[in-house]
Amino acid sequence: MSYEGYEQYMCANGHFWEEPCSYDWGAREIIACPDLVGRDEDGKPITCNQPVVWHNSVDETNGDEYGIFLVKDLVNKEDAKWEECSSCGNKKLISDETFEVPTGPVQVYRQESHLDPGGSGTWVHNYIAIEKRDPRIKK
Repeated sequence: MSYEGYEQYMCANGHFWEEPCSYDWGAREIIACPDLVGRDEDGKPITCNQPVVWHNSVDETNGDEYGIFLVKDLVNKEDAKWEECSSCGNKKLISDETFEVPTGPVQVYRQESHLDPGGSGTWVHNYIAIEKRDPRIKK
């Protein structure tokens, strides 16, 4: 029997990210946030490095993303900041967006997929609420 899935995390500053399930969650005390908080004078990225305070596992074994927490349910605290090159127009991320860290249980979902009944041949994906979880890390 195998397991497929991924982990959802938030740090103390409200950065949200996901990692493959192969990541060693047993080392949670040393996991630091990889999100950008700025750049130094040479343009090199500065990472947040705050500890993880929130963790949720998503099971993809049966293809339904069982237990997924949807980012749309988070309250935005600050938008990502970008810098645009004046000569070529390319954009560079300066700092990642942040969210309010949920202080209690959150709704999680599973995905249900079916072919479009209109005959287009495309798949339609819906998320169905399954339970409330409290993903805060208790010390």
